Amino acid sequence: MLHTNIIHRLDAKPESLTSLRFQWEAALDRKLSTTTLCSYSSLWEEQAVALAKELAADDSQELGLHLHAYNGPRFQKKYQQTDPGFWLLPRATQFAVIAEMVDRFSEVFGRAPASIGGYIMDATLLRHIQETYPEIRTAITSCFEEGARMYQGNNRNWMLFSDGGPWAPHWPSRANALLPARDAEEAIDIVALPHLNRDMMMALLSRDDLFASHPGNIVRARVNQGKDCPYYFRFLDAWRRQVRHNGWSYLSFFISSPWLSPGHWISDHPEYTRKMYLDSLDWMQAHEDVTVCTLSEFGAFFREQVPAGCPQLCHWRDELRQSKREFVWFINPHYRAAFDFGLGGSLVDFRPYTGRVDGDVGPDSACQWNGSHPFVISSGLRGGFWNNGWCAEVEANGTRTALHNHRIRCRVEQTGGIWRVIADAQTLRLGEGSLTLRQTWILDGSPKIRILREVISTENIEGGIQILDQFHGSLGTHEYPEDLRSLRFRTGPESAEAEIPPLNTRLEIRSDHAEASFTKPTLFKPHFTLQLRTPLSPSNPVTTCLTTSPLMPN
Repeated sequence: MLHTNIIHRLDAKPESLTSLRFQWEAALDRKLSTTTLCSYSSLWEEQAVALAKELAADDSQELGLHLHAYNGPRFQKKYQQTDPGFWLLPRATQFAVIAEMVDRFSEVFGRAPASIGGYIMDATLLRHIQETYPEIRTAITSCFEEGARMYQGNNRNWMLFSDGGPWAPHWPSRANALLPARDAEEAIDIVALPHLNRDMMMALLSRDDLFASHPGNIVRARVNQGKDCPYYFRFLDAWRRQVRHNGWSYLSFFISSPWLSPGHWISDHPEYTRKMYLDSLDWMQAHEDVTVCTLSEFGAFFREQVPAGCPQLCHWRDELRQSKREFVWFINPHYRAAFDFGLGGSLVDFRPYTGRVDGDVGPDSACQWNGSHPFVISSGLRGGFWNNGWCAEVEANGTRTALHNHRIRCRVEQTGGIWRVIADAQTLRLGEGSLTLRQTWILDGSPKIRILREVISTENIEGGIQILDQFHGSLGTHEYPEDLRSLRFRTGPESAEAEIPPLNTRLEIRSDHAEASFTKPTLFKPHFTLQLRTPLSPSNPVTTCLTTSPLMPN
């Protein structure tokens, strides 16, 4: 089942209230549950409170809080702060504002809020909410906006940096809210949700904030055709398909009312967004495998059905251009990985989580504005997979062919907590000969990624065949290189290792009978390479394993 939250935000401006009524009445007419999150300013606005009370009179409609649109005269006078990003406020101010909002909400509506939303909520803030307001059990904690062009494409004052975390609901770790907790003991007892779903291919290739479960974003991307957008509904169907890989899927349909109002800064045609909003509600009604619930109702489902430490997979096709390019994303408490099957299944984004590095943000923290989890591989931010990625070549007949030069298709099979991503067999030319190869990626809840390569047949191959694995890694959260002098490398029997102290992480690649080597980074080429050369034959399939582990216990 695809679980969908229809989320609105209560803002104080009259035009926003008019649009919110349009949204609410459209959902009510279709008997769809919604969650409306009240902003700071709206809680002291008489018309906004009156509308919220009208909403709350229907049992299918839920009210909560949202940590946005707070920076008005009341807030500035009381707190002497002007920063419009809640995650960038001093910690004491954050705690005081939430306390004031919870008290006011309880005073106005006669009960405590059951849910809360924000663009970034770090671990310290979530722990405080859990401990101080135990009735809040579900929270929107991160805005999944990733990729090389995110910051390049905005207006340079939207300081929202939280790359490298989950794209879907998860149990956040007490160490870092972007890390999925290993178990219930490590988890913050709040169900953490994304602010919107994103196009999981454009997240790596473009600005995924333009391609999201938000009709206003789609209009901003200019991929609509007036009031219609076939791409958008292919996108929604793609999230329905994820059910087959995980047993459930989630869609955040969050569009705040200003996007539907005249004069919005990004939308020249609010009538387009309104029509797409209505079409989205009709789409939800039309599919029996889509259920619409409130934030707290989804939280109850997640608590019952998805234990801490449970991995998730996302198999994504090119929904925008409808080419044959495919990506597979996988996340568990040990790492997050993305594979590009347009590049032969190369690993193009990799974030090791085993070191449990800190991710708090704000003026009181070491990170301040950059809450992103560091990568070891980010092809988009490091100039392509040949500089930063895990790819492979096959060598025979005195020549070599790169697997990343061949686009392949794949299917996903899941059995007993193990996902097998099975690529179509591919025939590779090697001089006057050829061989047909099949690759399978084996993913589970462990800290290992395994790739099985099998030779199905050969023709005119003389001598031996070898597979050459090359793991090109670095370190960072942005495009500029980092200081890599603390990294250490070694080879062992059939393996090559890198120790990365800033991430408290050790990486190892290994395969049986392999000849291992490594290349250290230089200033001109600020990446390292772990390399394995392994014999391959029809009678000798090869499994190459990438393992992450902490340098020090945590």
